[in-house]
Amino acid sequence: MQHLIIGDEESRRARQWRNVLGDVPVQWVSYQEVAKGHFPTIQQPTTLRITSPGEDFETYKLLLSLGGYPQAEQLVFERGRIYHHRYWYRGWCKVLDQIQAFLEQQPGVLVMNHPAPIQLAFHKAESQQMLANQGIPIPKIYADHLNRFQQLLEIMETERVPHVFLKPAHGSSASGVMMFRKNGKRLLLETTIGVKQESGDMKLFNHKRLQKYHEADTIKAVIEQMIPNKLHMEEWIIKKRFQTKSTDFRVLTINQQPVFVQPRHSPHPITNLRLGNEKGSLIKLEKEWGRSIIERVRGVAQDTAHQFPKLFYAGIDIAVDRKGNPYVLEVNPFGDFLKDIFVNKQTTYELELVHWERKVSTYKKHKIKEV
Repeated sequence: MQHLIIGDEESRRARQWRNVLGDVPVQWVSYQEVAKGHFPTIQQPTTLRITSPGEDFETYKLLLSLGGYPQAEQLVFERGRIYHHRYWYRGWCKVLDQIQAFLEQQPGVLVMNHPAPIQLAFHKAESQQMLANQGIPIPKIYADHLNRFQQLLEIMETERVPHVFLKPAHGSSASGVMMFRKNGKRLLLETTIGVKQESGDMKLFNHKRLQKYHEADTIKAVIEQMIPNKLHMEEWIIKKRFQTKSTDFRVLTINQQPVFVQPRHSPHPITNLRLGNEKGSLIKLEKEWGRSIIERVRGVAQDTAHQFPKLFYAGIDIAVDRKGNPYVLEVNPFGDFLKDIFVNKQTTYELELVHWERKVSTYKKHKIKEV
């Protein structure tokens, strides 16, 4: 079987997958080609892998442009700059729709992660609501789309909650995530967002270090500038701690099974490894917390993966509260890029290929029986 990879050949994820494939035939299609409807002619059984578009600025501009962002082609690279995610998502959906149209004409192509569930997973509020409807535990959603800063304060007063998480619907890697606290008139915003004033305009940037804001005017300005990104407002789960550190899990499911369970430790509630947080030891954690909590995490991850049957692999972020109850924070269709993490001396991509080849073999046997 040959392989077709959609994405940037220079991205880390695409290169790692290509290296794992070894000497098998591989075709590449860039997102620029996808946007034009340019796909190869498929003449033999082929595996399709859609890779993350997030590592190439030209692709980022392309998606913004497709999504209707004014003069997107003229943007100049500024590391970490946050633009309106909603334009990016609209463009991303158009690209995924192009891939879906291509697949409908190619019955011989087997897809690892299908366009439709990728699209759903990149809409965090809708994805979380779907999981809640299926009985999967998630943090309570107080509002699926904030309209103004004052609305945030009113909801917190009505719900009688002193702190909440604010998340853009289409962000990733903690981009734009905000933790907001209110104690009387005292306000605190903790976030990965950095602020830069330039010619009277406020620009927002992603930072690896957590930023803290105490001034009400600054907090209001940051939140209201992020509101067009379709901020949703959710319960702040106080995470169970391991040796004084806030802890949660990235669980990689392969073929709907929880294969990698990676603890993540941080001195603050945002634990993304991209921010320089600590990769924990599952053995040490299980010894201190007990096996039952880890098994609950595995069970919730598996139940979640079954709600996305057309995602062959997914990174599922799960928090555990101080009572040991697990909550799904998000599902990431490209959440399998875990560097220097192994199971039985195999990387995530190596194990994905083993499981995929097994699935393809089973699929072929069924097709032969049908004939």
